[in-house]
Amino acid sequence: MWPTVTDGDEVIFESFSEQKLTVGDVVVAIHPFRKNLKIVKRLSSIDNDNRFHLEGDNPDPLSSEDGHNFGPISIDAIYALLPKDMIHEVSTKLMRERSSEDELGSAGISALVIFIAMIIIAAIISALIVNSLMMLLGDSQNDSSDSQKVIYGKVIIIDATITSISLGDNGEIDAAVILLTLELTPGSTSMNDEQMLWTTFCPNEGNNDATRWSNVGNLESATTAKGSGGDVDAIDTLSPGITYMFALALFHDGPVAGEGGCPPNEGETHTLVFALEGGGTSSSWDLRYKQNLNEGDQLI
Repeated sequence: MWPTVTDGDEVIFESFSEQKLTVGDVVVAIHPFRKNLKIVKRLSSIDNDNRFHLEGDNPDPLSSEDGHNFGPISIDAIYALLPKDMIHEVSTKLMRERSSEDELGSAGISALVIFIAMIIIAAIISALIVNSLMMLLGDSQNDSSDSQKVIYGKVIIIDATITSISLGDNGEIDAAVILLTLELTPGSTSMNDEQMLWTTFCPNEGNNDATRWSNVGNLESATTAKGSGGDVDAIDTLSPGITYMFALALFHDGPVAGEGGCPPNEGETHTLVFALEGGGTSSSWDLRYKQNLNEGDQLI
């Protein structure tokens, strides 16, 4: 009787005692060839001679025996009858139970699918997070390296004071010494004093459209803050966190007197650039010369 009734289902029948039978009734009958076997079948038709054809609800004809195998039975073989008011109720109840079981099965499968999907999504998210962290770590290391490159070789000028001025035959400044008080940028690394190069740039007084004049040198003669800033033997290494003095000598260095180089010139602003030999970044400072320059004037 599957799928209407399955193994383990409990169905209450009433004893058959000449109740009226109609097509569609569900009965318990005695197997015509196996008297000790009772079978549950549905009444499919009734012959004119009051013989009854039984069929199972299972659409597979080979799943069990019914009237197709043993033919019609007599009324004496009818043992019990499912009350007519129970036929629809049993079918509906059993269908609900199976529907509920199917729903539970489907829910279980759905939950399993969702669980597997969540594991996959969690794995993907974890991979993305790990990848993002690795990228951030790489960027951080790159930023740290870039920052090191940015600050490496930079110089901070604390003070710049003119300590001496020399005039040429024309009465204009021909040379001067500017005493610089300076430090390396915090975070920089120690370096040989000869590695730190400096250059001053100023207008080309002979031709404004031509290459600017300049003086160049290094910090080989730098000293500590207690020195004069002009002793090549004072120190050999520059380190961050230490204050140094350096006497910056500026003068005309062209083949013609009064040309080339960048000594102070009243009313002009010249540029002083520091750069590390072979790498690092540069730092630049403006040397602002006022009118009527005198020794002791502060430029920065």
